[in-house]
Amino acid sequence: MKIIASAGKTGMARWLLAFLVPLLFAAPAARADDLPFRPGESLLYSVRWLFFDAGMVEACVPDTVDVNGRQHLRFTLHTWSTNVIAKIFTMDDHFESLWDPEARLPARLTAVIRESSTTKDKLLEFDHSRGKIRVTLDNKPPEEFPLNPEAQDFFSASYLIRATRLTPKRKLLVPVFEDNKNYHADIYVIKRERIPVLDGEVDTVLLIARLKFEGAFTSSSLMYIWLTDDEYQIPVHMRLNMAFGDIDVNLVKAQGAPLRILPIKKNNRLTEKR
Repeated sequence: MKIIASAGKTGMARWLLAFLVPLLFAAPAARADDLPFRPGESLLYSVRWLFFDAGMVEACVPDTVDVNGRQHLRFTLHTWSTNVIAKIFTMDDHFESLWDPEARLPARLTAVIRESSTTKDKLLEFDHSRGKIRVTLDNKPPEEFPLNPEAQDFFSASYLIRATRLTPKRKLLVPVFEDNKNYHADIYVIKRERIPVLDGEVDTVLLIARLKFEGAFTSSSLMYIWLTDDEYQIPVHMRLNMAFGDIDVNLVKAQGAPLRILPIKKNNRLTEKR
């Protein structure tokens, strides 16, 4: 992963244009024993589309597993539709990524997709030493594809970002393999801001992700992500720009993740009698 510095304090449009002529420098990443997430972390989100409660998302770090003699963190993701939306579009998808915390690289991604019109089982096996990836879809023979250096799967990429110290006015280039192709996800670190979360407020860093692939998470080109502005960088809110309406993903429960919630400051305004 690369981080790119922006130039100057300009408006948003000029600021984004400044990324066309970036200055490269090394990405300061956390050490393997100093990651912002640990086994036992569980984050639960509600998904809202327009005026509807549409579904739930649960992202967990359950434990570590041995892969060829090396301990890997196990990331799991479960997404499912609820309420009225579930009657229109059923979704019950499971993903599991095995990630080497020392190398910062995924070893394997498994996907079990069960949706109204789609049933798919997929396995991605990363071979970074050879620059190859093996993809098995359902019961078909596996296929092998070229793999870019440091490529992540779509899910492990989110943890790699959390393991990187984020500073406003920076750009991250995250190599991702998805849809049998190599891509770069462009992540712009925009600003710090305080937003409402659960029953209080949280200081956050706002990211904008420009996605160039249609992955399991979204077919949107832009995703807004608010991470806690601390060493844990916990995702607390996400917004996806979709052609048929924005989708908001809000944190509703956090376990094994130190979430620092501040009390909401009430505005004491004098009411004038008329």
